[in-house]
Amino acid sequence: MLKAVLYEILGDYPKTYRLTQLFTDLVKLINNKCGVEDFYKLNRDSLLMLEYSYVASRYMASSFSNDDAEKALKLAEEFGKVIKCIRS
Repeated sequence: MLKAVLYEILGDYPKTYRLTQLFTDLVKLINNKCGVEDFYKLNRDSLLMLEYSYVASRYMASSFSNDDAEKALKLAEEFGKVIKCIRS
């Protein structure tokens, strides 16, 4: 969703899996519209963990708990509300 919003605004965006970079770029473009900057600052640690999880799951032997997965899903649901606001 995050990269899609950047594509909608810019028309093109370099490939990346780095959530922190995607958020930083989006905040530069829209400031704190719909609380996106607040969301990023409040959840930065979790977003860094998701970045690590993505890389680790692809390139390393790793496992994560159900609790980790539930936290990630909750974070995604919360961010979905921010995205919906940005697109409205």
